[in-house]
Amino acid sequence: MSGSDVFARLAGDFEGLPDAESDAVLGARLHLHLRGEFDARAGCWPGRDEHDTLRRTAHAVEVLHRLDLDADTAAMVRTGGNWLINLPGCDALPHAERARIRLYPSRFKTLAYLRRFDDDLLRRDFLELLGLELGGMVRGVTESDVLTTCIVLDTLLTLERAGRRFELCPDERYERVIVALRRQLSRWRPETAPTTARGATRRGAPSHPMPRRAAVTAGEIRNTRDLSYTLGLLLHADRPNLAPRAVLNAMQALVAAASALDHGGDLPQTLYAALQLAEHFRGDETVQAMLQRLLHGLRDTYATPDAPRRWDLSYHTLVLRLLLTHHGDAAFSRQVVACYLREAERQQAAERSSLEDELKPVLRERIELQFGEIVELTGGYTDDRIYRVPFAYWYALPDHDAAWRPGHHGRLEASVIIKRSTSDAFSRATSNYQQLPPALRRFFVRQPEASQVRTSGANDGIGTASNGTAYYLTMEDLAEMETFEQLMNGFDQRAMADQHARLIRAAADRIAETVSALFRETQRGPSDFPGTQVARLYLASIDGKLARAIQRAPWLKTPLEGCAVGEARYRPFEQYLASITRHMADLQPRALGLTHGDLHPRNIMMDTACTHLKLIDLDKLTWMGDYAADLGNLLADVCIFRRLATPEREFGLRADQITFARNAEGTLLDNTFAYPAIGRPATVLWQQHLLERAAAFADQLDDRTWRPRLWLAAATALVTRLTFVAEKHIAAVLYAEAVRLLSELARFLESGTPLPALPVPEARPQGTPRAAAGELPDWISGQPLAQALHDSLRRLGLRPETDRATVTYYLPAPAEGALLRLILPRRGEGIARLLLPSGAETAEAELEGLHVVRSGQENDAFGTIVIVNVDSDPTMLLAVARQAMEAATVRVR
Repeated sequence: MSGSDVFARLAGDFEGLPDAESDAVLGARLHLHLRGEFDARAGCWPGRDEHDTLRRTAHAVEVLHRLDLDADTAAMVRTGGNWLINLPGCDALPHAERARIRLYPSRFKTLAYLRRFDDDLLRRDFLELLGLELGGMVRGVTESDVLTTCIVLDTLLTLERAGRRFELCPDERYERVIVALRRQLSRWRPETAPTTARGATRRGAPSHPMPRRAAVTAGEIRNTRDLSYTLGLLLHADRPNLAPRAVLNAMQALVAAASALDHGGDLPQTLYAALQLAEHFRGDETVQAMLQRLLHGLRDTYATPDAPRRWDLSYHTLVLRLLLTHHGDAAFSRQVVACYLREAERQQAAERSSLEDELKPVLRERIELQFGEIVELTGGYTDDRIYRVPFAYWYALPDHDAAWRPGHHGRLEASVIIKRSTSDAFSRATSNYQQLPPALRRFFVRQPEASQVRTSGANDGIGTASNGTAYYLTMEDLAEMETFEQLMNGFDQRAMADQHARLIRAAADRIAETVSALFRETQRGPSDFPGTQVARLYLASIDGKLARAIQRAPWLKTPLEGCAVGEARYRPFEQYLASITRHMADLQPRALGLTHGDLHPRNIMMDTACTHLKLIDLDKLTWMGDYAADLGNLLADVCIFRRLATPEREFGLRADQITFARNAEGTLLDNTFAYPAIGRPATVLWQQHLLERAAAFADQLDDRTWRPRLWLAAATALVTRLTFVAEKHIAAVLYAEAVRLLSELARFLESGTPLPALPVPEARPQGTPRAAAGELPDWISGQPLAQALHDSLRRLGLRPETDRATVTYYLPAPAEGALLRLILPRRGEGIARLLLPSGAETAEAELEGLHVVRSGQENDAFGTIVIVNVDSDPTMLLAVARQAMEAATVRVR
C-alpha cells in the first residue's frame, strides 16, 4: 500500500476532531502504511539492499511491537523478528558486508525489546559486537561511535530489565559503557552561549534559553540524534551521576532542535529530539507546548501527502514512536483501534477490489508473455524429468508493444509443470497409473493417454528416446503446487514461525494420510508373500548398495571396520547386520502393499497451505512393499540428505563443518570424524507429527514392529544415497548416520534397549559406549543362553574382561593367562563364538553335536571355534570349557 493511498484523505478526516483524536487517525494511517510495506513472502520490510532492509525492518518491528494492535500485526512483528534472527540471504554476501549486517546494532536492540534473545548465533553476534568496546565506546560499526554505543546500552538496559544482561555483559563492561557516555555528555557544549528565546519560533517562545544548535568541543556528540539518545539513556541508567547543568543545557538544545521544523529543519533530528523530551520531561509546560505545536505541524504535513509519500519508512516509524510516547502506548493503541483502524482497512480493501475489476478488461487486451528460468523438480534416480516452467505476462504500453521490459509494473508471474521423458518411461508410468484402484488415483499426478503427449525431434541427451525424440506432457493438476522440499526449505529456520509450525504439521498429516491410504487399500497378509521380506526389502539392498559405494569410494572400507563419530564409537558394520539378521523373524511385517518406492521430498507436490498432495514419478511403484520403507526413505532425505545437498543454505551442512581427525603423523583418519547434530527444529517437529500418525496407522494394522523397521528403512535409504555421492565429507555423514541408526536398532533387538524418540534428533546421541570392566556388552546380556554361559564360567572361577565385541576369561591365580573367549558372531552364525585354546586337548566326543570351526591361521592361540546357537546345549558348552580349564591347569603344574 503506497503512501498516497494511505494518506490521501487525511485532510478531510482531521476536520473537526480534537487533537488527540486527530493523532489517533494519523497513527491508524501510519499503521496501515507499515502493514502495506511489509513483504509477507520475504518476512521483512524490503529496502534498496540488505542493509537498508535490515534498517527498515528493525524500525518497523520495534514500533509495531509497541503499538500492539491486532493479531495480524503481531504476526508481522514475529515474522519480522524471525527475519532479524535468521538474516536470510546473508550467507551469499561478501564477508565484510555479511559482518556489517550481522553486527548492525539496531538488530539486537529490537530483538531485546521483543524478548527474543535466546538464539545461540544471535547471542554470539552480540558478543562479537560487545568485543569491539574500547574504553566503554563500541568502535568502528556505524558512522557514529556514539550512536553505536547508545544502541548497545539501550539493548543492555532492556536485557537488564528482563534479568538477562549479566549472561552477556559483566558489570565491569556495563559500567564502562555508562561512564563513557556520561563522559561524552559532560564534554558536549553548545556552539554559542545561551540566548533568550524571544522570536525563536513563530507560535510562541518557551521560557528556557535555547542555543541555536549543538556542536562538539571535546567530545564526539555531533548531532541532535546522538545528543538526545545519550541524554535519554543516561536519565534511565545514570540519573544520580548527571550534572544538573549538563542536563539543562542538553534539554535546551533539544527544545531548539524540536522547534526547528517550523523553519524547515531536518525532520529526523527534530523527531529524535522530541522523542526524548516527550519521554523524560512530561512535567515541563514549555516542552508540552512545543510538542503540541510539533504534532500540529506534522498533521498539516501529512494532510498534503506529496511530501510523506517521498519520506523514508524510518521517518514514519519515528512519527509513530513520538505519538506513542506522547500519549502513552496503551492509551494511544486503544484510541487508534476505536476511531479508525478497522473502518480504514475495510474501506481500503473495497477500493482495491473495485479498481481490480475495472482493470481486468484493460489487461486482457494487451497481454505479452516471457519465459523465466526453468527449474527441475524431481531430482530422483529415474530417466523422467519434471520441470516447473515459469513465465511472466504483462500488458504492453502503446509505444513498446513488442518489447520485453523486465522491471515493468504490469508484470505478473505464473508457472506450469511439464514432464519430459522417454516413450518407455511414459508407458511404464501410464501403466502403473491405470493399475491403481480408482480411489487411490487422487494421490497421484494424472498420467496421460498417448494422444496427450507432445513430441519433439530435438535430442539434448536429457530424457530422450533412442531415436532422438523427447516426449512432453503438461501436468495441469500440479500448476499451483511446489515440491515438499521447496516448502520444507522455507520452513527450516532457527526461529520457526507459528505459521510454519502449523504448515509442517499439516504436511505431515497429508503425507501420512497418503502413505496409509495406499497401503490400506492394497495390503496382503503373510500367506500371500512367502520368504523373508526383511532380507528382500532391506538387507539385500544394503549389501548391494554398500558394495557399489565401496567401488566408488574405497576409503569407506576403513569406517566399515569401526568408526568414531564425535564422542560416539561404533562397531564394525557387519556386526550390526549380523544382529539384525538373527532377528529377521522379529522384524517381519504383518502385511505388504502398494508403496511409492522412491518417496523423497522432490517427488511430493503440495500446495502452499499443505492441504493437497500429489505424488509424481510413478515408475517405481511396488505392490509388495512395506509402508515403513517409504516413510524411512522420506525421513532420511528430509532430515539428513537435504542438509548435505544444499550446503549454501542457512540450514545446510557445509564441508568445513565436517572434520576428520589426524594421527600423530598428521594423516587424515578415514574412520574418525565429527560434525554438528543433524536435527533441526523444523525436522524435529515434522518427525514428531509424522511418527504420531504412523503409530496410529500401525495400531490399526496391529503392526508392532513398524518402528524398528522404520530405523532399518532410514539406514537403507542412506546407504543407497552413498552410491550417488563422490564428496568424502558427504559420504562420511551418510555412513555415520546409517551406522548410528543400525546401532540403535541392534541394541533394541539384542537387549531390548528402547529406540530413541526420533530417528534424527536435535541433539547428537552418544553412540554405543565401550563396556566398562565387569560390564557385559548387550549382545551377551540380551541373550539368555549367552548370559547363562557367562555366569557358569564365572562360577568356575574364571575372571572376565570385557570390551565392545569380546569377553576374555582368565584362569584364576596362580595359573593366570587367557583361557577362553566369547566374541561377536559373524553374520548368520548364531549368537556368539566360543574360542578355545589351540593347545587344549579337547576330545572329539566332547565336541560332538556342536558346530565347530577350525582356524586356518598358523600359531592361532584360539584355533578351535564353537559356534553358539540359540538352541545349543549349555551342558555341552560348559563341559568343553571345563575340560579346557583342567588341561590348562595341568600344564601349569
